[in-house]
Amino acid sequence: MSYDFDRPDETAVGFTYAGVAVRLGDPVDEVSPHEAVLGVLTQARFSGWLGPAEPPWTLAVADNPAGSVAGDRADIGRLAARLAAELGTVTLGISVLEDRVLRLVLCVGADVLGEYVSDPSALDPTDDELASDPVGAEIAGPLVRACGQGDADEVGELLAEELERGSVFESERLTAVLRQLGVPTWLVAADSLPRAVPGGPAATEVTRLGAGTPGPLGLARGLVVGAVRKRRPPRD
Repeated sequence: MSYDFDRPDETAVGFTYAGVAVRLGDPVDEVSPHEAVLGVLTQARFSGWLGPAEPPWTLAVADNPAGSVAGDRADIGRLAARLAAELGTVTLGISVLEDRVLRLVLCVGADVLGEYVSDPSALDPTDDELASDPVGAEIAGPLVRACGQGDADEVGELLAEELERGSVFESERLTAVLRQLGVPTWLVAADSLPRAVPGGPAATEVTRLGAGTPGPLGLARGLVVGAVRKRRPPRD
């Protein structure tokens, strides 16, 4: 089946971005689910932005999407796993590389239920044995069950389709998948941060963290830590 993708935002074409969608749980000891997410991001020394609560989801967007996003050289997948395990909830780690490669990591509690890569060959052009076909489209069923919304067959076909490069972009595929799952789609326009995001939160609705610290001190720490993280790749 061929899909007619609606392009979400022309400014997203060619950009690299990453984030974690966190399913909000119930308050614990008078701590709101959103505050609990902020607490884990602080402990993890995450650098980026935490969006507002958009029940049942909230989005954390990394400011170093192609590399380490938190302490211990954690990439977005490892951060998603930590959030899911510590909060006992569902998380979806999302990364897009130059709008040519989409990677998804689904975590539920302490378990990583599946990973998806839209074009493994683009991640390592020197490896002639890597195919360009999407890998991990079977994640569709667990995604729909974990998110509690969507059609597994539709999501599976979205993930399995090999896109026509130059005319269809991974932001379009990602937007279609997130709409199916009921997850906020404004991540595809996250390059607008720290300004207001088209179709997403206003600048005053997001919390900026630098190495887990908010405010001016966090901005300064984020600059220092960010320079180090950009020189050191994430851990495998």
